[in-house]
Amino acid sequence: MVRIDHPPYSPDLAPSDFYLFGYIKNAFANIVLNSMEEVVKEITAFVEGNPKKQLIAVFDEWRRRLQSCIEREGK
Repeated sequence: MVRIDHPPYSPDLAPSDFYLFGYIKNAFANIVLNSMEEVVKEITAFVEGNPKKQLIAVFDEWRRRLQSCIEREGK
């Protein structure tokens, strides 16, 4: 078994950074939510409503990015 040290934090390797946060930001750009409870409810419903096909594509992209990082030895 080969052990690879974990690279320093990189937004290129975190699905929440390279996909989810921007996706949510764009979807809610023109929506006014009046309470934290409403924010949590609406964003949770939005994320849970993502088509399975789209989530699979995100994780395929994540794997591609990880492989690229491995091939470049973390650089």
